[in-house]
Amino acid sequence: MKYTTLLNELLENDKNLNVIVEEDTNEAIVFKNEHEKYVNIKKRDLYGKTMKELKNILVEMTNNILVLHLVIIIQIILRII
Repeated sequence: MKYTTLLNELLENDKNLNVIVEEDTNEAIVFKNEHEKYVNIKKRDLYGKTMKELKNILVEMTNNILVLHLVIIIQIILRII
């Protein structure tokens, strides 16, 4: 399949409108917004931003779990007293 054909098929699918990573270059194409549409970004920057976002999500999930466990422990302690 030609690259242009693949690109057209990807762009027709709404779920794939976020990122297109080109294998042979150091760049990716990222959907930015309705006005600017797609912008080029260096893969290194894309991967860095992705890892930061993933870290933030994992930290938030961990904090939520810790708070939930803390609430459960406090409830158990209050039942004992």
